[in-house]
Amino acid sequence: MGGATKSKVMQGINSYTPQLFTYINIEELIPKNQVLEQISKIYKIEEEVRGLPPEERQKRGEKNSKELIEELFVNFKKILSKLAQKGSTALAIKYALNNEIALKRF
Repeated sequence: MGGATKSKVMQGINSYTPQLFTYINIEELIPKNQVLEQISKIYKIEEEVRGLPPEERQKRGEKNSKELIEELFVNFKKILSKLAQKGSTALAIKYALNNEIALKRF
């Protein structure tokens, strides 16, 4: 999956993430702003590699964002069971989890 598609998915997830604070006491699961910070860091990395040759984008993506993306998915799994399963936030997280393998490709 290309960076543009990954960015679109992250934008969708990012638009729903603030709702997490409405539905659950997020601090019981993860530090309050950790998910937002992770998404922000991933966006920054995407911005930095935009326009580079594909091989260089892949190399930098693996080096700079792999750990962040892994951690983000761990947090999604922690959060999901605490959400209303038909809510938009849960649906966005389920979408990401269902496409986890593709979203982790660089």
